[in-house]
Order: sequence, then C-alpha cells, then structure tokens
Amino acid sequence: MLIHFMNIFFFRVLLKTSNIKYFIFSIFLFSLTYNYSQDNFKKSIIYDAYDSILGKENLKLYQGPLFIDEYAVNNEKHRFFESSDLALGNVTYDGNVFYNQKIKYDLFEDKLILNPKNSSESLLIELIKNNVDSFTYKKKVFKIFKNTEHSLTVGYLEVLSKKSNIQLLKKHFKSNQGKTNKNIYYEFKLKNKFYIFYQNSLIPFNTKQEVISIYPDRKIFIKQFFQANNTLKKNYKELFIYNLFLELTSKIN
Repeated sequence: MLIHFMNIFFFRVLLKTSNIKYFIFSIFLFSLTYNYSQDNFKKSIIYDAYDSILGKENLKLYQGPLFIDEYAVNNEKHRFFESSDLALGNVTYDGNVFYNQKIKYDLFEDKLILNPKNSSESLLIELIKNNVDSFTYKKKVFKIFKNTEHSLTVGYLEVLSKKSNIQLLKKHFKSNQGKTNKNIYYEFKLKNKFYIFYQNSLIPFNTKQEVISIYPDRKIFIKQFFQANNTLKKNYKELFIYNLFLELTSKIN
C-alpha cells in the first residue's frame, strides 16, 4: 500500500515539473519513507514536502475570496468556533487532502477560513464550500454531507459518533447580537442543533417528536428517556443527545 501511495506521489511530481532537482528530491523522500510504516503522520510529512515543491502550482485551495471581518469585538463573544485564532488542521478539498493548514471556522456565516502557507496571518481566504469535503480542527472532524437535501444550507457538521451506517452530528452556529458594549463592539451568541445522517439523508435529532419520527417503534422508550433525563437535557444537551443516540443504536452492529 505504501509503495502504491509513493508511486502516485512520484507521478504527480513528474507530471507537474520537468526540473531534475524535484525528481531527485522525490527519490530522497521515497528512501526516507520506505523505512517507516505507513500512517497519517508519514503521509503528512510527504504532502508537506510536496506542497513546498509545487506550492505555486497547488493553488486551487486558495481560489476563494478574501475574508474580511467587519465586526469588531473586544471579548470572547466572537463569531468563530472555539477561538478567533488560527489553528493547524487538515482540509479535504475537491478530493485532495491538504495537511497542516492554518484555519479557523466562522460560525456566523458558516465559512471555513484559511491562511495560505508562507503568508502573513492577516491574509485570510474563504474556502469555496462546494469544494470542501471535510476538515479537522483541534482533533474534531467536520463534514459536509453533499448530495443530500439542504446540505449546503445546513453546512459544516461536527461528527460526534458513528454507529454502522448512522452518524450523529452537531451543527454549531452563532447569531449576531449587535453592538452591546457602548454601541462600539459586537457580540455573538453560540447555538447548536443535532442531526443524524441515515440512508443518505440529514434528519433533525433534537426534540422528542423528531426522535420518535425516526424511531416510531421505540416511542415508549423515547418518552421515558426524555422524562427521566430532563435535568441532563437542560444542562448538558450534547451529553443527553449522545446518550440517547447510543441507546437507540445499541443493538446495531
């Protein structure tokens, strides 16, 4: 499998350039990598080297419009997921994996923001959503479930759990609360919704009625679960949803 992976890498390098130094460097990478087991970390090293060689020809990731944040904030109530700072993550874009990219996730307009390598961090690009398949941010995985109804409207979803062919998903988003600090700074409020992906459909998974519509044969159990775990639902909604999902899928292999 590793040899097959490296053959693809050599082909891509030779296809992109005729400069002999690049070919020699690719031979060096092969000799280095061949002595190690194949895993994501080694792939990351190889692709970083590939990007450094062919960076100017590998610009399709950077084709989106510039991102300009017009909302000034002075606290942690910003528009981004977890932090307004850039963090390293992997992006699967148009079927290709780009490792160790500086990214942040805008929850207000559901945009994945990227800082191109070797550029000032003030240069930010909005990735074209139609071309993004998935990304990782601080070890959390986000996906777009394309070819499903309202997939682009729902946008990026965090994968919380997988059970056979069913996935539990969380939608993070923020609403603009307007200028709340002496009419100078904006504040954003975090909200979320839950979905399951089943039989190529995104199905809301939040209320008792929504869950019963998915599992009508478990109606009595679902009502009892909601009643018995009402406090957990109010204080720790994600844990409540996660436990409910595990219970309903526990008999699925």
